[in-house]
Amino acid sequence: MKNKILISILAVFALVLSVSLASAAVTVSSSFSDSTPTFGSSSQAASNPNSDTTSEKNVYDDGEVTINSTANAVVSSITVTAASGFSNTDSGSSGYINITLNDADLTLAAGVAEAITLRARIPESLDAVDGDGDAKAVKIATILFTLNDASTVSFDAYAQRENQLELSSLEVTSQEHTGDDVDDGDTIDELKPGDDVDLEIQAENKYTSSDDVDMENVEAYVLVDEDDMDVDESEDMNDIDASDDDTVTVKFTVDSDTDEGTYSGYVYVIAEDEHGANHGQKYDVDFKVERESHELLFTTASVSPTEVSCSRKLTINSKIENTGSNDEDEASIYIKNSVLGINLYKKNIDIESTDTYTYNSEATIADTVGAGTYLLKFYTYYSGDESDGVQSDAKDVEVVVSKCVPTAATTTTTTTTPVSGVIIVDETSTAATTTGSSTTTRTTAAEEESSVLDTTEEDQSFTDSTAYTVLLVTGIIAVIIVGVGLVFKFLILG
Repeated sequence: MKNKILISILAVFALVLSVSLASAAVTVSSSFSDSTPTFGSSSQAASNPNSDTTSEKNVYDDGEVTINSTANAVVSSITVTAASGFSNTDSGSSGYINITLNDADLTLAAGVAEAITLRARIPESLDAVDGDGDAKAVKIATILFTLNDASTVSFDAYAQRENQLELSSLEVTSQEHTGDDVDDGDTIDELKPGDDVDLEIQAENKYTSSDDVDMENVEAYVLVDEDDMDVDESEDMNDIDASDDDTVTVKFTVDSDTDEGTYSGYVYVIAEDEHGANHGQKYDVDFKVERESHELLFTTASVSPTEVSCSRKLTINSKIENTGSNDEDEASIYIKNSVLGINLYKKNIDIESTDTYTYNSEATIADTVGAGTYLLKFYTYYSGDESDGVQSDAKDVEVVVSKCVPTAATTTTTTTTPVSGVIIVDETSTAATTTGSSTTTRTTAAEEESSVLDTTEEDQSFTDSTAYTVLLVTGIIAVIIVGVGLVFKFLILG
């Protein structure tokens, strides 16, 4: 009798144990993520409260979930825990998802993969893209299945919708490009260190007029994030009405020390529609930087002041950069204008690739140079000077010479005769008082002497001259004679 009772107890225990083991062996074999949505797709329309059509106000999509069970069971219920920004119960929320079971057969056969159909509302606030403009599905909830044997299994549900902001046009302008079209996956080549690059970006709102959904907070971005090339530029765009577009230009400069090579980057537009959903499109774009073997470019070419009048002294500034791939040991700089009498130069410059060299000097424009606008020419050469080297770069800088009009404070009672000067540079002169090249104004001894003589003759007063003295004495004698004659006539002839 005792043995029968013991056997019965063991049988019940085995039954309970088998039920427990069966309850624990339930899994979801479907795999969902931001690239494999449970609901929707990249072409899925979303709910639109602005629409006049009821079916477009609330848009639903079905999704299947595959469940595996080691024992016969039935799905008795689901529990939906909405992710942040969404709600499964508030029908007035822009993030209302309303996930429900939508399958008549909820039976699970032991050892058989069973598909369970769910239905979800695609909310109007669902993002079509992430913050970088990449089209992705969004986690909207965690769903828990409860079976009739009290076992449970859960998974994360994702939803995706159609993007409604398109990068409809991209054009590049640089030293070698003039409004060239760029498509997704293209390479913008022939960029050089120091190049100014303009990217004209057009964004279009793909919502139709009947959809009546505006795009707000629209921005355009250009990003390159690599060790040798770092670009992070953006520009705000106008709000874009449905079926409309807007264009903006994003600018950046290729750093002068950027190494030759191809750099991965991207251009994208992004916006938020009036329901709070992100939209946008991203182009993957490579930027190819190329360096010439030899290239010396001016980064500074200027004069101060740019206009001279009574004072004719100029400060001339220049700075070059070796943007070529080769080091240079025979570089040279020339700055000249024969009419202004300026001829400055610096030879045998050592400058390594990506390095810079500064050459500043002074000059005085002769008083004989007439009023007008003159071009001061700046030149760089490599592998020698202007006689045997190769010209690399040239810049023109305007110098305005105005007529000198002395003010009351500067006017004197004397006048001087201008003497023509010759502006020269004598890098080997021992008379130079500064390091490097010097600029001096020289006149010949004959000119200096002529200047002194002319100034003496012109500045001498007539009252201090011999002629004035003779004339004065003659006048006095004439007066005396006339006076004596009158006295004689009056006294003698009565």
